[in-house]
Amino acid sequence: MMNNTKSQHYVWRHSLSKWSDDGTSEGMIWCLFLDSNEIKYVNLKNLGVENYFYEIFPITFDEKSIIQKLLIDDKKNEKLKASCNMWLNNFYGYTLLKEAIDNYPKLLTKNEAEIEKHNKGYAELQLEYENSKKFIMEEVYKLVETTGIPYLEELWKEKIDFYDCDEAKAEFQVFIAFQYARSKAIRERLIKKVEIPKFNMKNCFLPISLITSTIIAWGLIHGNYKISLIKNKTKIPFIVGELPIVNLKADMLKDIVPTEFELFFPISPVLAVMLSDAVVSNEIIEEKEEKTVQIYNRKIMQATNKQLYSDNQESLKRYQQ
Repeated sequence: MMNNTKSQHYVWRHSLSKWSDDGTSEGMIWCLFLDSNEIKYVNLKNLGVENYFYEIFPITFDEKSIIQKLLIDDKKNEKLKASCNMWLNNFYGYTLLKEAIDNYPKLLTKNEAEIEKHNKGYAELQLEYENSKKFIMEEVYKLVETTGIPYLEELWKEKIDFYDCDEAKAEFQVFIAFQYARSKAIRERLIKKVEIPKFNMKNCFLPISLITSTIIAWGLIHGNYKISLIKNKTKIPFIVGELPIVNLKADMLKDIVPTEFELFFPISPVLAVMLSDAVVSNEIIEEKEEKTVQIYNRKIMQATNKQLYSDNQESLKRYQQ
């Protein structure tokens, strides 16, 4: 059963909970609203949310072909290619379903019972389509988030032993990949910067996001990515933004596609996770240099479009314009 929630969070509240006043996803948190340059104390329920953010829009055959050419066709592994094509075909299925609804056959009869049955079938098909395209993707992300909860709980306890288990490591990497590619900040950047004829980025963002998540997850699982748990021992807390996970190897200020991944995920004001193939082994490290924490925070800031979060007001003032 789908939870038909109109207000849909594009930033997972549970991952922000350790910045709130009571340590839960129901608490209050400090937020810098970049549009107005104001810092406010706001309930987490009212942040990182948009009506029907995960609504699916029909994509054209041309758009489907462009996505396939840009993201899928060059993949050499057939299992990865099949997974990506599954996402793309499922999204294109909404286009086909919309066409079927628009071309629903008309009855050439005056039989009232047949007309009533026909109209009921049409109404049920239309309702199923509308509900599914508005709510099903939120359920997909909730499912992924649910798999990440036990690993976050371990990390908050400063434990990384789960990463030694291949199955748990892969599940955590999938969770990270889906969190990384889902954000509103990425969607807005793509809508603004990508100009392709016969291509509506707003309509295409969800299939692109799911395909990209799948590709990143595949790369993490089949790469040699180790986990580092960073314990912040400075007086400057980690901050977090609309894009809670950032690639430290990417330059968010330039339109350059990164060729390397080093994913940084702050999970509390004093803890952060990093997945990197540049380290030798899994590790828990203490960071005592404020300069390094500021570099991490700056990366979070650069990846944020609208909202920046912290557990205190003072730490956000340095990012006001």
